[in-house]
Amino acid sequence: MRIDRNIYTALNHLVPQHRVRWLMLLAVILVFTALLYPGLVVMDFTYRIGDVAERDIKASRDFLIEDRQATEANQRKASEQTLTVYDYDVLLSRNLTRNIDQVFRDMRSSVAELKAKEKLRAAAAQPAEKAVTQIPGQLETPVVPAPPPAEQQSGLKVRDALLEKQNEFGEKLGISIPDDVYRLLVESRFSQNISDRMVQILFEILKTGVVANKEILLRESDRGIVLRTVGTDKERIVRNLRQFYDLEEAQMMVRIMGQPVLKDLGYRDADLIVDLTQELLQPNITLNRRETQERREAAIAEVKPVFHKIKAGEMLLREGERVTAVQVLKLQAIQEEHQSQRITLSSLGAALIMLCAILSIYLLHYRRQASPPASVIRDIIFSSVMLCAFFVLAEVAGSLSRTLAQNVPFSFEALSLFYATPISSATMLVCIFMGLESAVLLGVILAIGTGIIFHGSFEALAFFLISGIMAAYWIQNCRERRVFIKAGLMTGLLNIA
Repeated sequence: MRIDRNIYTALNHLVPQHRVRWLMLLAVILVFTALLYPGLVVMDFTYRIGDVAERDIKASRDFLIEDRQATEANQRKASEQTLTVYDYDVLLSRNLTRNIDQVFRDMRSSVAELKAKEKLRAAAAQPAEKAVTQIPGQLETPVVPAPPPAEQQSGLKVRDALLEKQNEFGEKLGISIPDDVYRLLVESRFSQNISDRMVQILFEILKTGVVANKEILLRESDRGIVLRTVGTDKERIVRNLRQFYDLEEAQMMVRIMGQPVLKDLGYRDADLIVDLTQELLQPNITLNRRETQERREAAIAEVKPVFHKIKAGEMLLREGERVTAVQVLKLQAIQEEHQSQRITLSSLGAALIMLCAILSIYLLHYRRQASPPASVIRDIIFSSVMLCAFFVLAEVAGSLSRTLAQNVPFSFEALSLFYATPISSATMLVCIFMGLESAVLLGVILAIGTGIIFHGSFEALAFFLISGIMAAYWIQNCRERRVFIKAGLMTGLLNIA
């Protein structure tokens, strides 16, 4: 008792009692955090394709890695398999034919109106006929040539009026009309036969389809295109792309198709119809770049990432072998996984957990003890030393088990080797010197710390908690050597079970 009192007096003289408790708590937390931090440090793999591996590397746990190259290859394939979209304007031929009919009808109406006006004007200007009598003995007057007939004068005036409407006629059709072509139309009085033949040829050619750039279209010959009807939701896949005409081919087809259709007309009228029809031709099949791009983006978005599943203990890299692209991908995935962990926050969180556990045990056990202050300080120091020592032992055992699991040629779980760590011997020692209650509480702290050290393993926590408590229970009445041996054997059998 005198020795304990002297120790207490010395300690209290050097460091006040309340400070000793906080110093021991701080020491345990710092040792625990320092042991935990190296396990959180990012693994650095500097291998490149073609390098020689310096050591074996195994996967420490199950994880998935994304094969970005394979995913990008699938996305490119999906994009390439998406057919190009072309718009088919089925209304173009209808609008063109209606416009031709209307314009020619208007010009024929103009011709009729001009003729009617000229007839009225000629009738009003013609003088009334007078009877002429010849006086006997008077010389005959010389004969004056008669003026041109009224109908001929009227025709010339109608023609001149129609020639003035050349620009208006071309604007309504949407093309530029050459002078010689327009004169022929005027002479034919914009015959309905001409407009009907033009409509017939245009309709047949546009029904087949005219594309603006056939060279670009034929690049899709191997796969085909999606032909979408403008104004509707209808679309179809077309494989035979050579059936469509470009503008030059369509103009040639006008002359070819016009031969049987225009064979009953004269050469002049047939050539007139061909020229006008060629000028009126427009592409009715156009590339829809926006819709094509949207469909390709949608196809790319539907492609699921390609993942490789890596099992715990799987050999990622063997010593002495050349590093391949797939192995680099796996190593990078491991490194990225470690980099995603927040090391500082993980260490701080683990330290706070340990702090809460120790403070809870202190408040529940040491603070309500009726023992002398010197005995309490002694117990706190002893418990702190035991915690620090066995935390170091757990860290060494954990690193050793993980290293062996990654480097031995056969596969086994690192946790199975970690179970052989004699953590329960700490509770046995504490139970001998401080009693069962203190040993159980210390076993709880050790189990929590050991589980955190081994990457937060709940299995390790439960294993060492049960093992530590049972070891303390079996050795609580140790008065002889055989009790210690018996308790050790029973603890070993419990761990094996």
